Amino acid sequence: MMEAYKLTNSKMQTYNHTQWIIDEWKEATGDGKELCTDGYLHFSDDPLLAVFFNPIHASFDNPRLFIAETDGEKLDDRGIKYGYKRGRLIEEIGLPVITTKQRIEISIRAAYEVVKPIKKPWAKKWLKWADDWLSNKDRSADAADAASSASASSASAASAITASSAASASSAYPAYAARASAAAANAATEKGIDILSIIKQVTKK
Repeated sequence: MMEAYKLTNSKMQTYNHTQWIIDEWKEATGDGKELCTDGYLHFSDDPLLAVFFNPIHASFDNPRLFIAETDGEKLDDRGIKYGYKRGRLIEEIGLPVITTKQRIEISIRAAYEVVKPIKKPWAKKWLKWADDWLSNKDRSADAADAASSASASSASAASAITASSAASASSAYPAYAARASAAAANAATEKGIDILSIIKQVTKK
């Protein structure tokens, strides 16, 4: 048995109106071999991951968070989420708060790790913008737009880079910024970036 975490909507429902009840086991009965199929139930290893990635996963407007117990075969999606064959909700807990500013910083720090090894003029410009944002020297939307344009002009630019710049540029629109930040972090994990460590670093300030 493994402890995990699960988000539901305000009615304790998940995908396809699946109704969850405390202490009631559910089992994935489909034959899907990947996550986001009927072959696995989705859980997170950490409450921060569940909340941070909600905008691009379940996208619940008023989510609730539960400690869960899982069992059976486990499938790992880059540490962002996990699939298990069986699971049940144990106890509801409070949602960790991640502000829009923190979400943007997380995405920039994740993208930074992607860009840092790249020795190209556009990468140098993007890193300069990121340094200015992180130091609070320049967080203007114009600067973010310019950084996004510079990186998008290169075929080698990862989606994490433009998404993090877009998140910063849209800071006045929290819902869009949250989605762009989660998309940037999701792309960064494809490059092996430990996103949970970055989320913890930013939210503990």
